[in-house]
Amino acid sequence: MKYIFNNFINTLRHYVASSVLNIFGMAVAFAAFYIILTQAIWGLRYNRNLEDVDNKYMLCYSSVNEGDKYFLSRPFAESILANSSEVESYGTALFNEDIDETPMFIKEGDKHRKVTPTFQRFTQGALDVFGFEAESGSFESLSNPGAVAISSEFAKKNNLKLGDRLSLFNANNPPVNEIVAIWKDKFQKNSMPGSINALYDIKNMNMDNWSEWSYPYFVKLTDADSKEEFEKRATDKIREEIKQEDPNYDETQLKVSLIPVKDLYYKGDSHLTYGAFRCGNLATDVSLVVIAILTIVIAMINFVNFFFALVPARVKSVNTYMVFGTSREMLILNFILEAVGLVILALLLATFITMIFARTTATEILIAPLNIALNIPVFIATIAIAIIGAILGSLYPAIYITSFQPALVLKGTFGSSTSGRTLRNILIGTQFTISMALIISAMFIRLQNDYMMNLDMGFNKQYLVSGILPSEVAWWGVRNGVFEDKMRNNPDIKDLTWSDGEIVNISRMGWGRNYKNKQINFQCFPVAYNFLDVMGIEITEGKGFSKSDEQGENGTMIFNEQAKKEFDITLEEYGLGHNGETAHIAGICKDFHFRPLQFSGLPFAFYLFGSDHTWRPQGLRNVYVRITEGADPYKVIRFIKDTVKEIAPTVDTDDIKLGIFDKE
Repeated sequence: MKYIFNNFINTLRHYVASSVLNIFGMAVAFAAFYIILTQAIWGLRYNRNLEDVDNKYMLCYSSVNEGDKYFLSRPFAESILANSSEVESYGTALFNEDIDETPMFIKEGDKHRKVTPTFQRFTQGALDVFGFEAESGSFESLSNPGAVAISSEFAKKNNLKLGDRLSLFNANNPPVNEIVAIWKDKFQKNSMPGSINALYDIKNMNMDNWSEWSYPYFVKLTDADSKEEFEKRATDKIREEIKQEDPNYDETQLKVSLIPVKDLYYKGDSHLTYGAFRCGNLATDVSLVVIAILTIVIAMINFVNFFFALVPARVKSVNTYMVFGTSREMLILNFILEAVGLVILALLLATFITMIFARTTATEILIAPLNIALNIPVFIATIAIAIIGAILGSLYPAIYITSFQPALVLKGTFGSSTSGRTLRNILIGTQFTISMALIISAMFIRLQNDYMMNLDMGFNKQYLVSGILPSEVAWWGVRNGVFEDKMRNNPDIKDLTWSDGEIVNISRMGWGRNYKNKQINFQCFPVAYNFLDVMGIEITEGKGFSKSDEQGENGTMIFNEQAKKEFDITLEEYGLGHNGETAHIAGICKDFHFRPLQFSGLPFAFYLFGSDHTWRPQGLRNVYVRITEGADPYKVIRFIKDTVKEIAPTVDTDDIKLGIFDKE
């Protein structure tokens, strides 16, 4: 063994350049393999580690003709699920894709400490579906006003305990939340419950509201085999209820479906994404796996090529050992262990590279953490593949380099064989083919990216800064007027406007309404009165919003052309607003891209609240700031944060999320 170790050290000393290049090249490949694979596996394994996941589903209904799937209102869902013998437990939970990390404060003596929980809303039944277990306290206490539950990891990290009371938004506000339960951290991060660390009970919110069709219900069946029977009875039930609600509606077009929770991550091509879950793209994750494998293949081919390149330099010393009695088997083992040693050094360097990469801003493009502790299977797979690859990759070269007759080698008359040259040509050809394919693919990806960034989206996306601001300065917030005056007095800012979420998103609120004796479904996007003007969205019929519309008793709507075509929208007063209000349809706007480009367009409506703000008491917090051409956007972002701090001193500017619109 000492001989093998000494020989390995001598190899590193005598062939420094080739060894360094070999180790560094493999290290980069292993690091890339690990980083890429963590992202792919995160999606491919999403939700699949949940207990009894094969019995867990999300309830929705669909139009038989259109195929799109929709959430249910709470009255409909409860009527379907309440007396179903196949259902073990059920409830609604809102796993928002954009998790709300609202700053909260806990009083400690004369000081206040900030914590940022990621709140989501559940019912007691949904906690049972997903298998939440209380470590201390009781989930039943969540029915108390202001009661919240937190994860044990979050409690430990922030030194929180049962009974602690939290203030909302800033330290000067009185406590509004009390921790009544702490649950066990048993959920993987790549799962719906694993993405949150705090929750509160939805209770009876909208329990009697038949017009709010935005609640995803989750169901645990007693037996997965009862799925079809449940869907059939649930479909009959919803058709019966719809017929009673609207005798003119063709109820045969409705169908109730159960979508497996383990498949939800790749269901982002439907209406189901609003408020329900994060989503991914299966083709992307499969492509990432392929790219990771090809990266390792290239590295291993390169490793073999390095080995063959050293044959002329090493064959004489190898056969000298054979002349002095070293067996061929021992020499082959030496080369294999030498290869494994090089790979181990490369793995150590790859770990260092990954750790450095994890500390850079480049990780912002990643969806999964790189921590080894959270990716142990991928880490072990990387080590195993690297070592197995080293053994297999070194076996033939070791056999080849020890195959020459010692007498011929010592005389200097050996030469490479035809089979050796053929193998090297095949390896080099394969390596170049894979590399060129990846380069060409990368060029096409760049073309796609440039196309997306330069495409006319149907609104003006140039010179925009966007993000989320605190409720104090948000639209209809108590200090909004002061904030907007300061913004408009800055010569670098042309105008600003507000919305309830991002303008480009996979989905948003799905509203189901009865219009002209027909059930219609569309995406609804609450905005400020000047949103369409600031964003440059064209009105093709009727008129845009006006400031006076915000003083009206009810809401005002502007539909897109697709909605007009599908639903025969006309400009009139109609009961399409929130809480059953009679909203005025002011106009029709030109169709524009409000979803990522891989998704088709949908019926869409801008919604302007009237004077009733109870539905969004915190205001519209997403801001879009139009800056002047040539202005420094980062200077504007600093100005916005400084202004917020000036108006609301208790706000921590680190919590303000602002950036260039291209990133959004």
